[in-house]
Amino acid sequence: MEEKKQIENEHLTKVYHTNHIVEAITVEKRCTGIARYRKVSRQGYVNLETGEYIESKARASPIDIEKRFKKSCHELRRIINLNFTGHCSEKFLTLTYSNVMRDYKQVNLDFKRFWSRFRYSYPSCEYIRIIEPQGNGSYHLHVLMKRMDKQGLFVPMEKLKQMWEHGGAWIENFPFVDNFGAYFCPKFLKESTTSTDTVSKAHEKGTRVAFYPEHFRLYSCSRGIQKPVPVTMTYEKLKAIVGETPPCYSHTTTIRDKQGSGEVLNSITYEQYILKGEKRHDITHEDLVDMLFREIQSANNLIGTLECTGFMSMDRWNFMGKYISELSEIQNEVLEDFERYKRTIQK
Repeated sequence: MEEKKQIENEHLTKVYHTNHIVEAITVEKRCTGIARYRKVSRQGYVNLETGEYIESKARASPIDIEKRFKKSCHELRRIINLNFTGHCSEKFLTLTYSNVMRDYKQVNLDFKRFWSRFRYSYPSCEYIRIIEPQGNGSYHLHVLMKRMDKQGLFVPMEKLKQMWEHGGAWIENFPFVDNFGAYFCPKFLKESTTSTDTVSKAHEKGTRVAFYPEHFRLYSCSRGIQKPVPVTMTYEKLKAIVGETPPCYSHTTTIRDKQGSGEVLNSITYEQYILKGEKRHDITHEDLVDMLFREIQSANNLIGTLECTGFMSMDRWNFMGKYISELSEIQNEVLEDFERYKRTIQK
């Protein structure tokens, strides 16, 4: 059951600050009962007060698997928002199989081989890898990667297809959205009565949990990817950080005594803020150069795709060549203006 509840300023709040996005989780009453238990084996816990040994379930239920999947999605969303901002050094890669692939371990092995080849040519790159099943249960991969030296990342299509020999490979720039984590993560419907015609692609992905094995990892990261660390603060301090910005999403869950009087035992409030005016929203000369560079890369990728498919006529060659030349001239002019501006500031 959901209720809108006013949060007091002195309540403690767990806050994740990932670039321009702030997530806050506020629990009205702190729970301390779980501290009485300690895990002593893979499937066993001990009650520290009574000494009782408690054995957990040997096999997770479908509900437990879905809860674990949702938790992984929350973690993935925060990691993406912390590490990716849409810079020209970042790319989004999709890898598919030409045949049906339902072997989860083989997918992991194939990606490790692919990444060893990719890292040989681009040693400064780091990645977040996501495994997703299609509607028929066949796996494919999404890879978010970035150059840590902040240099523009360009991968020719022919070279990419040589690295991935199992099927299709596509590389794209990041979309212009405010929340990359929400864009790339599956979503879940609260009710199953929604018509399949109105279900979005993101919600459709959230219905494919059954295709994953029991002990699966939705995503993995290379060592250079940062992990978000929550900070506990008062709700008053949170409001000082977000200022006048209203939450773009807010949800309160109330926990009631279902076996007794039905009174409210606790409440958990989740809020998300998108801060305007952060560095992603200030368009500078350097940002304009980055955007032009990304546009040139998209044009070059399109040329590679048309070459591979055999649809690159002479007219298209001339058009794309002229387009890229004009973009390069504009980029050089903006870059020269930016360098002159920096020299003026230094004086």
